[in-house]
Amino acid sequence: MRTRGGWPRSRAPGPSIEGKTGHVKMASNQAHTGRMLCWLPVLFLALPTDGRLHAQCEPVFLRGDTDANRLFNVTDPIVLLRFLFSGNADFPCNDAADSNDDGTLNVTDSVFSLNFLFLGSTQVPAPSAECGLDPTDDDLDCDSFGVCGPDDNDCDEVDDDCDGEIDEDVDLLDTVENCGDCGNDCTTLDLDNVEAYACVNGKCVIAECEEGTWDADEELDNGCESFRPPNGEPCDDGNPCTTGDIYIGSLCGGTPRDCSQLADVCNYAVCDPDTGECVLVPRPRRACDDDDPDTINDHCDQTGECVGTPVP
Repeated sequence: MRTRGGWPRSRAPGPSIEGKTGHVKMASNQAHTGRMLCWLPVLFLALPTDGRLHAQCEPVFLRGDTDANRLFNVTDPIVLLRFLFSGNADFPCNDAADSNDDGTLNVTDSVFSLNFLFLGSTQVPAPSAECGLDPTDDDLDCDSFGVCGPDDNDCDEVDDDCDGEIDEDVDLLDTVENCGDCGNDCTTLDLDNVEAYACVNGKCVIAECEEGTWDADEELDNGCESFRPPNGEPCDDGNPCTTGDIYIGSLCGGTPRDCSQLADVCNYAVCDPDTGECVLVPRPRRACDDDDPDTINDHCDQTGECVGTPVP
């Protein structure tokens, strides 16, 4: 199997160092000291310009799943046949299309897949039950197989999904620990009087100031610098019957709740200071009209209802 990065695949004996999506075989320092010299050029070739050593990257895949959707069905051999006879099909992993694992792509692979799907014949060779590396050394390659590979969403400076990019799936826009760049942790700023930080569009911002302080100038560098709230800063005056509470100077206050829309001729409408809800208060002995032509002397009673005396 040819690797994407073009690194030679060694058959030298020795322990295997397994990674998430690939492996590197290296000779033992004790049992194979002489062979270690042969590995020196490979190790230096594997070093990127920033000095980090990456493991060899081989995408894992599911054999037989030609269209790489993690479903092995009749579509897969059809995709391969279209590719073989018309060339108008595309798939990212030749190893996956090689369903019989003979190292070549031809009609036999489609026939093998159909026999397995409809006749239950010979089991598809590994990896077929779950994602894995190709156990067979052949000339077929596998550029990618996204449904098997992990997301590259950790700031680990490793190409976890073998797509040639490093950490490209990391959320750098609203993650406090990696704000705008991997390792840029907003919580390490340690600014004056700041209780909590947030990441907004890749920039660290102050999310909450310590009690009694404010970020009046909305500048990050000097933290929560003010001990006097700016005019118009939202607050809570503790009165449930006010709304839109804000600071004016050092005082917090709001607009009285308007309940007038609930009032009628027999009831006042006021705000209950315990609940903040609008309630009705009766206005007895007021003249009113109960809309009943068979009553006279209509008036408001003690319950806030308009009542009248029946006509004799």
